[in-house]
Amino acid sequence: MMRSRRGKIPSDSEAENLNDSDDDFVVSHDDLLTDTSSESTVKSDDDEYSSAPHPSNQKRQPKIKKVYKWIQVPAGQNLLPTPEFNPPPRVVEEVGRLIHYFKLFFTDELLQHITKQTNLYATQLDANEPFTLTHQELEVILGTVIYTSVLGLSRSGLFWKHKYRIPQVADAMRRRRWKIIKSHLHFNDKSNLPTDRIDPNYDKLFKIRPVLDHLLHIFQNKEKHQKL
Repeated sequence: MMRSRRGKIPSDSEAENLNDSDDDFVVSHDDLLTDTSSESTVKSDDDEYSSAPHPSNQKRQPKIKKVYKWIQVPAGQNLLPTPEFNPPPRVVEEVGRLIHYFKLFFTDELLQHITKQTNLYATQLDANEPFTLTHQELEVILGTVIYTSVLGLSRSGLFWKHKYRIPQVADAMRRRRWKIIKSHLHFNDKSNLPTDRIDPNYDKLFKIRPVLDHLLHIFQNKEKHQKL
């Protein structure tokens, strides 16, 4: 069996001696200085660590901002120079009705080309089925396309519906004839279409290339009016 060790209770004389020894213990001035210096040493180490540059605390270079200097000028006065308009030597054609302006770009030459290519495509599609597009019918087709964008109808077939009937279109052409022309409408000879992408003559816009080239030529040669 293990015996537990119990401490002896000091006698009254021994307790008094212990109290006297506590009173005799005095902290010297040198000890205080030593303790203070040790604390200052720890603090200085902490200060050095906190003052060390940290990547997240580095200051970013300030952004350069433009400074505008406002000045007071009379109302209506423009300090910026007005560009001078120098028209070409040739006089600009007078544009009357809107149809005249449209025909400045969609000329009779272009409409004849579209009519020819559409009839050619119909022959290539089925030579036994007679189909002939006229110049006047092509103008009606182009007019319905413009009307669709202006009126905002969801489908072009609504031009002939009783509820939405547009006489400018419905009276000019029957719906069935309009659909046939629309399905045959072409702008270039598809037999000359390069199918190989490696071919140097390959053109993603081949089917509408004649129309684009024609309009580009018109845009480059038409005079720019000052108030156009």
